[in-house]
Amino acid sequence: MEPHNSGDSTLELWDSTQGWIPFIEAYLTEATEYKLRFIGNSVDVVIQGVPLPFYQQQNGFYAVMITPFQSGTLNVSINGESFENYIYPDNRKLTEVQFNLMLEEILEEANSCFQLSGLETKVTASGRSRDINWTQWSYIDRSFHHLRQIFSKIEKQPIRRLERLPVIMKREKVQRSVEVTLRWLDQKGHGVEIPNNVQNVKTFETRNVYENQVLKQQLLDLDGLLRRYETLEHEDIARKSGKYKAIVQRWLNSPFIKEITENSGPYTITQKFRKHPVYRLWYIWFDRLYKHNREGIGFDYSISLKDTFQLYEMWCYMKIVKILRESGFVRDTGGLFKITKDGIFLNLAENKQSEIKLHGNLSLYFN
Repeated sequence: MEPHNSGDSTLELWDSTQGWIPFIEAYLTEATEYKLRFIGNSVDVVIQGVPLPFYQQQNGFYAVMITPFQSGTLNVSINGESFENYIYPDNRKLTEVQFNLMLEEILEEANSCFQLSGLETKVTASGRSRDINWTQWSYIDRSFHHLRQIFSKIEKQPIRRLERLPVIMKREKVQRSVEVTLRWLDQKGHGVEIPNNVQNVKTFETRNVYENQVLKQQLLDLDGLLRRYETLEHEDIARKSGKYKAIVQRWLNSPFIKEITENSGPYTITQKFRKHPVYRLWYIWFDRLYKHNREGIGFDYSISLKDTFQLYEMWCYMKIVKILRESGFVRDTGGLFKITKDGIFLNLAENKQSEIKLHGNLSLYFN
């Protein structure tokens, strides 16, 4: 998206390569400090609804602005006149793959620390599974819109195949004699003895193929998974999972899925799943969904993909914990965890000072 050009303006931005340039023509990036200058008698600049303070020097007014760590449109008001610019992503920002990798490393270390926590949790024999976790939910929440796009494409053009089935039909409707018809006539008679109804083969198109049967099985599994997330005490997760479940149920009740027979038991990846441009994306989505099952400890709160600074702080803290644990300095890690009826959660958040007890009456805090 290109910045909007609204004409000349007395608000300028210092660029290291071009010098002072009009602010509305500047290329802005995330989390970057910029120096601004305003030439005039008075200045009133409001950025995203927040006034920007200026200080006066001999030849104008000056200010320092730091862009937020989020890309998108930047609304600016200069002495009552509104403009727009655009904040572009920082090329140093984490990719989604790196984001997921940091999550896995944090939870991997959390699993190791839990062995030193001294905490106990009751194990029920009722068969209730506890394999849902935050990384899996985070994946569902971030990528469910992508699954909707994939299903929409599949529903419009699903995989089909032609089937040939023997049918009994009126002989005048037989357009061509096939081997099945001739063999049937040899058995039943010919000439004046030919019955009014004869056996023939009818070819018709069906969508009840193996790949669509697996698709229906995966949708039913996803529906059951979302029902479990809907029962969590976390209000935001319960609300969103209910919304996603309603969409999945609408898919299951669609005419396309209704005519499909559900696959039962394990399924395999076929050549169509490997090579079909849309079904391949569907299979990959569900393959990634269940890879999160190996994470046994989840987060007690959500981390947005845009709030990578929060994740980075946790990642750095857990890396320090790992060094201390492997060096034999860690005595107890119970302060890192919280046990609820929904499972075991890593309890790291701002202003909560989660504590790890070290040998020698020392402690390591997260704050």
